[in-house]
Amino acid sequence: MSQTLTIPNIITGLRAPLLMLLFFENPVIRTSAIFFAMLSDFLDGFIARKFHLQSKVGKHLDPIMDKLFVVTALFVFTYEGVFSIFHLVAFLSRDISLFIFFLQEKFLKKEIVVRSIWSGKLATTLQFLILILVSLQMEVSQGLYILMLLFGISSYFELRFR
Repeated sequence: MSQTLTIPNIITGLRAPLLMLLFFENPVIRTSAIFFAMLSDFLDGFIARKFHLQSKVGKHLDPIMDKLFVVTALFVFTYEGVFSIFHLVAFLSRDISLFIFFLQEKFLKKEIVVRSIWSGKLATTLQFLILILVSLQMEVSQGLYILMLLFGISSYFELRFR
């Protein structure tokens, strides 16, 4: 099997069609899409590590699909008036932190090594949890958004002081 067409990469790619289900206003359809995206995010990494199927493509494809899924959900829920500016900042805090970190590294001409970090995994988990709650039209505690904001900001420090 090629480095590109691995089982984990195929599972990752299956998140793309799930994006379209976010545009349905049906809570069951949306929640199912988010649940299966979350499940595929877990499974692709687990299978890649367990069976030594990690690839350069997968290392980049997985976070791209995560971002694409979350950004699509943010677009849909913001368009529908569910998310405020604060919610968007909380969701994007990790990406903003990583962007600042990478800009600094590039400016200092340091080599950048792409790898997952714990604060990022926790932020992604919270993002999926919040998206499920919102898709089920449940009230989400502001504390969860604050926690996600803190995980996002801590991503910068986790990378800076590793």
